[in-house]
Amino acid sequence: MDLLVWYIFKIMYKRSKLPNGYWNNLEHCKAEAIKFATRAEWQKGSPLSYRWATKNKWIEECASHMASNRMPDGYWTLERCQEEARKYNTKVQWRMEYRVSFSKANKQKWLNQCCEHMDTGGMWFGPASILEALLSHDVRYEMEHRFKDSLEISRRPYDFYLPEFNLVIEFHGEQHLIGWGRRDEDAQSIQARDLFKKTWAKDHGIRYLEIKQWEISSKAEIIDRVIKELKKIAKKENLSISLIGRDLTKSEILKVKNRLKWTKETCISEAKKYSTIKEWQIGSAGSYQAAFKKKWLEECSSHMDRQLHKKNHWTLATCIKDAEQYKTKSAWQQATRSGYSIAAKNKWIEKCTAHMEPDGRKTVGQRLWTKEKCMELAKACNSRAEFKKASGSAYLRARVKGWLDECCAHM
Repeated sequence: MDLLVWYIFKIMYKRSKLPNGYWNNLEHCKAEAIKFATRAEWQKGSPLSYRWATKNKWIEECASHMASNRMPDGYWTLERCQEEARKYNTKVQWRMEYRVSFSKANKQKWLNQCCEHMDTGGMWFGPASILEALLSHDVRYEMEHRFKDSLEISRRPYDFYLPEFNLVIEFHGEQHLIGWGRRDEDAQSIQARDLFKKTWAKDHGIRYLEIKQWEISSKAEIIDRVIKELKKIAKKENLSISLIGRDLTKSEILKVKNRLKWTKETCISEAKKYSTIKEWQIGSAGSYQAAFKKKWLEECSSHMDRQLHKKNHWTLATCIKDAEQYKTKSAWQQATRSGYSIAAKNKWIEKCTAHMEPDGRKTVGQRLWTKEKCMELAKACNSRAEFKKASGSAYLRARVKGWLDECCAHM
């Protein structure tokens, strides 16, 4: 963008920004409110002015011209909330379009009854499997249950709470082990929160069942663990509850629909679009990773030109032999990802790449800015500041390599 155009745009933008405290003024809020016919329109169209009017208790005065659609106390019964909810396809849509009825249903814990017809988009595999176990054995449950005993615990909902068994069930996905994006600090934060919830439940006499994704291999295993725990509690407490399984109804099947995109069938279907493993990895990384984790790779790639190597194929000798075909580490990694990964995991990289060019993995800046090119650029500059401004990467390269004084000798 041209510098002058950018500067003019910046000035115009600054001028259009309202000063601090602008909406903390009754007259300004009134002038804004007059543009809208209803409070809902005002709240949606100018949220800041509406917020300040609410905070300062000016709502009635500012909205005196608006059509009132306020319902009398006690209007929102379960039946009316259900009737209103049927107009919408999702909870989000209902909350955005008619917040009052949604809030009432949420407060009274009617959401499950009101939203049975809605498309939830599916649940994650673990919670969906737990819910199937509870529904098929007619166990009363509350999802995303919050205990109100203290502010600290009320902020941390439990996946499931079973009041008849005084039991909470938590399903921990892989992010609880390795963190989102494999970040250590994120994993530590999640684990600290999990420990707090577990400790709080046990300190308050609430039973706690924890299911970890990395310790189970199938839905049947999750269901089995849940039912075994319930039977154990029922026997210990002499509860007259018959835990007999049954088939789910059509509406219950919709409830437990999980949102996992990459099932075994969809992975096989997606893999058929590609003729080699490498094409599949590049073209559909998500399906490849799912097949890799679930050990479906051989089945998914049976039609491909390049078959997977047998287990224990990559020894030190085979890695060295494979690496000999390439001049750089990056070329080897791109061509034979599995062999390179095994070599890296077993710390064989140095042995396998001894014949390779030592600068094979230099950055773009390292390859571009040789000493001669840095000196050539520096000669066109009258000061170090000018040299740095002309090319920060060249200046940095010269400084790191100890060429800076030589490059700037004429300055």
